[in-house]
Amino acid sequence: MARNILLFNDFVNDYHLGRTEEDLDKYTNEQQVRVAAMRTFRDLQLDSFRTISTIRLPVNTSLWTVELPSDYVRYTKIGVLGDDCTVHTITLDTSMNISGDILLDNDDNELLDVNGFPLSSARITSCSSTDTNEVDNAGYLFSNYNYNGYYGRLFGYGGGNNINGYYRFNTEENRIDLSINFPHTEIILEYISDQSLSDDPKIPVECEKAMYSGTYYFLINRMGNPVGQGDKEQARREYLNDKRMAKSRRLQPTKNEIVSSIYKQYTLAPRITS
Repeated sequence: MARNILLFNDFVNDYHLGRTEEDLDKYTNEQQVRVAAMRTFRDLQLDSFRTISTIRLPVNTSLWTVELPSDYVRYTKIGVLGDDCTVHTITLDTSMNISGDILLDNDDNELLDVNGFPLSSARITSCSSTDTNEVDNAGYLFSNYNYNGYYGRLFGYGGGNNINGYYRFNTEENRIDLSINFPHTEIILEYISDQSLSDDPKIPVECEKAMYSGTYYFLINRMGNPVGQGDKEQARREYLNDKRMAKSRRLQPTKNEIVSSIYKQYTLAPRITS
């Protein structure tokens, strides 16, 4: 078994037992160390190391939506599983409608949730089409042109069609909204997961030094005397430098990856034959 990780609980114990009388955070207890270490871990996992998770999620075909997993942070790829067992990506469409109607009571007053925010219905999925023979809509000057009484598409406007479908993030509902009549019943979501939600998060060994300096910085950052501002600034700079080094070590490509990338660019380059 590879030993390229350090368990979070082991790190907290090592940090707590490894302090000396010269350390400025010597009077902090183990619970304070654990809180500072967790803040450092969550900060590092967004920049210096990322845990990529891939999951297959069902599509709610009545609303054309997909619920995000509880440990979701940010997506890296969204697609569907093709017949060739590869992920075929779907396209982001920011013009997709995700709005609904505000719910009202019998007195036409807004219905509010437990937090005091207005309740809304499911998003509108049926829309009436506009008559393309009406020319008083200024939008037609941009999206269509009139030629001999007929309307057509502008050259260079729009174009392309992803047969796999389109999506848009609904941050208010914490879900993915898909295009109407999405042609698949499941999607493949590749995303950065929040490992701090696990019982004993795993720390890559490349980030161990940054974990120590970050925990130390978060512990002394809000202390008063005898911790001076110079000590806090020194600790902050050390943490940022270790954080940068951890990212460099973690994401450094191998020689074969560099050669493969160069070769791929070379093979895709156009060739001029005589």
